[in-house]
Amino acid sequence: MAIKSRARRRAWLLAAALPFAGIAILAAGSFNGRALEFPIALVPGTTWAPSFRATRGVRYVVLLEFDRTIPFRELECLVGQGALRPPCIIEPVVSVGWKLRHGAQEVASGTSHQGMSAVGQDRVAMLIGQFEATAWSKYVLELDPLLDGSALAATNPRVVVQFHPEVSKGFHILAPLIAFLTGIAAIPLALLGLGELAGWREP
Repeated sequence: MAIKSRARRRAWLLAAALPFAGIAILAAGSFNGRALEFPIALVPGTTWAPSFRATRGVRYVVLLEFDRTIPFRELECLVGQGALRPPCIIEPVVSVGWKLRHGAQEVASGTSHQGMSAVGQDRVAMLIGQFEATAWSKYVLELDPLLDGSALAATNPRVVVQFHPEVSKGFHILAPLIAFLTGIAAIPLALLGLGELAGWREP
């Protein structure tokens, strides 16, 4: 009888803990769509980024990011995104090909020549590709800079893989609601679990 009682109390404690663990997992998986951030030396030669795992079966984007640590017009010209303004007097130094592999299979590829840039307060991001991921699959990104981009070394160039913006927008709206409802459901379970724990400690 005592063994059954202890087992029941432990079950209640586990039931009380699981919703809180679910909230943590939900928040981490939904808000952190960045699966990979890897510094890249923009010099000719092939580089393999560390393998990463897609946490969702959704569309991801491949970005090149640069900090705005040099004059903005110079940065625009060096990354080849200054065409809509007066002609650049600096030649672009960014030309990067990429391939994405899942095991031995190549599942996507592209080049920075297809890219478009987005300007933030402290960084510039260049979209160089996108792909549909399979949830929990592991991928390896192969990068092949073709030009010497050492002039951009001060901008901390890096390759980033993260959720497509439309995917991120959906998760940012839905995840807080799910977390809130899960938290409400967790309260009675937590109280029951604490009550069982208090009873368990009684002589």
